[in-house]
Amino acid sequence: MFLGEWAAYAGADTWYPSWAADGNLYTPWTDGSVVDSTTNITFDSGSGCMDDDCVTTTGFAKIIGDDPMDLTITGVGTFESKPLPYHGRYPCGSLYYENNWFYGTYTLDNENGEPGRRTEENSRRLEAGYCENWCISGPFVGFRTSSDQGNTWDEAR
Repeated sequence: MFLGEWAAYAGADTWYPSWAADGNLYTPWTDGSVVDSTTNITFDSGSGCMDDDCVTTTGFAKIIGDDPMDLTITGVGTFESKPLPYHGRYPCGSLYYENNWFYGTYTLDNENGEPGRRTEENSRRLEAGYCENWCISGPFVGFRTSSDQGNTWDEAR
């Protein structure tokens, strides 16, 4: 909003764009919704879950354009992952290098295994010095990789 103008492209967070030789930006994202400008399909993502059978999602997209007020968000998709024994999995880095897109994720948790959930019990725990939102950093899971601009992916092992 530097000049009193802005453009809204998505209702999601955790964007880590990386420029590629083709002039486009390639980025992870999570926790919200993104509409693919080309297909008009909405993709939803949520990186936290609460039970022991939980599945989280993280997203990816390509950003095209030179004018920040007129960008195209396309190639949008999501990954499903089981973060266990943790209850969250988030993007933590993105690099597009020599036609390869590297997309990193890590896991995280809370003492009570209930991310972002405000309950009376959690409020008492906060007063006792516990943290409410992702206070336990888990391990780096690894990089997903794509050599075709995010059309197909090899999962981190």
